[in-house]
Amino acid sequence: EHLLPHLFTAEMSVFFERLWAEKGVAIIKGHEVARFEGMVGNVTTAVLEDGQELACDICVVGIGSVPNAELLREAGVKVDGRGAVLVDEELRTSARDVWAVGDVVAFPAKGRGGEQRQQEHVTHARASGAFAAKAMADGAGSVGDAAQSAQSGEVYTYLPMFYSRVDAWGLSWRFFGEAVGEVKVVGDVQSGTFSAFWIQGSALIGALHCTLGASDAGEGGFAVLRRIVESKAELSAAALAAFSLCPSLEEVEALLAK
Repeated sequence: EHLLPHLFTAEMSVFFERLWAEKGVAIIKGHEVARFEGMVGNVTTAVLEDGQELACDICVVGIGSVPNAELLREAGVKVDGRGAVLVDEELRTSARDVWAVGDVVAFPAKGRGGEQRQQEHVTHARASGAFAAKAMADGAGSVGDAAQSAQSGEVYTYLPMFYSRVDAWGLSWRFFGEAVGEVKVVGDVQSGTFSAFWIQGSALIGALHCTLGASDAGEGGFAVLRRIVESKAELSAAALAAFSLCPSLEEVEALLAK
């Protein structure tokens, strides 16, 4: 299995794994940590389930989280199977005059036909908080108040995005949209400067842009990338075939504008 299979293709993962290896980072895949060992409150060893021992003096553990939604369930607020608070397109919960925002909510995702989705990202936390604050200040009703709900013209729209950067290496990548469907790659992945586009049917629904060694971390390219995904372009057969011939994001954007 390759790294981040929900986002990267196998070819992209090969590039990132090689880059990290060149920087002295060992990536061990397909194993779990069975326990930590140490003395006097200090960790000294991480022991894998196969008995392999890794010497260490600090550990960063990323294992995800599960919401504690019992209080909400007991109060009658609707949550999904993972414990995420279900909200409508105005971020209102099933409880009258109660809004929910941030990582804990599952909201109707426009790019996925209204499917309830969670977005565990700081940009969503900020945007949803600002949206809900305005909605409350405007005096909108609860999700159960059909009359007031119909009067409120604004709905929460959020373009999913993820990013990572290592400034010391000049490495930066950013992703917008949804990573489902066929992947079209523009550029040389192994060079570290490339773009990838996810196409479902004839619709472009996701895009990633990576730069390596760029002094500006590719900010201009990221702006173009966002515009490309927000355009929700429907692609002709000719446009799909021409993707691999476009050497830059600007040319991809021009192609989609035709």
